[in-house]
Amino acid sequence: MVFLHAAVCDSRMWQEQWQAVGGQCRAIAYDRRGFGASRAEKQDHSAIGDLLAVIDALAEGKPAILVACSQGGRIALDAAILHPEHIRGLFLISPSLIGAPEPDHAPEIAALLAQQKQRVLEQGLATFRFAWAGSLTPGEAHYFRVHGPATLVEHDNTQNGANHIHAVWRDLAADFGRDALADHYRQQRHR
Repeated sequence: MVFLHAAVCDSRMWQEQWQAVGGQCRAIAYDRRGFGASRAEKQDHSAIGDLLAVIDALAEGKPAILVACSQGGRIALDAAILHPEHIRGLFLISPSLIGAPEPDHAPEIAALLAQQKQRVLEQGLATFRFAWAGSLTPGEAHYFRVHGPATLVEHDNTQNGANHIHAVWRDLAADFGRDALADHYRQQRHR
């Protein structure tokens, strides 16, 4: 079983799952080039080629089950399509897809999304801010937030080791200076 991490993480995102299945089967979680403990030297490479090299080196000649999230899911899907002899099964969580059709939204939602997208484009990606608080040690309490003119994404694992991710796409003009996470905890009960 090979675990492929998302583009915003590294192999540590699979630590609990990897440990849980490790006693039942061979479990492999690796950092793709440029993530986690890997090195990202300038060179031509293929994420699919790297995955196949990991499978060939560590899966004892057997096809692998791929467990993947987001960008890792896209790599897993592409590998399964291009090299089905190496893949026994897929377990995918929110895989990104190349060539997928655009969603068909209701007209009022499509208009709102177009308006928000235009606002972000007008203000530019340079308006996005990133903030981190807490430990850099895996498993210890930390919080991060990425926000821009129309987007707020917060990740918080400071509550009893639980991971809470809040992603909001909204007009933040009225409350940009407020602490949205503090407001959330005042309004919602967390243990």
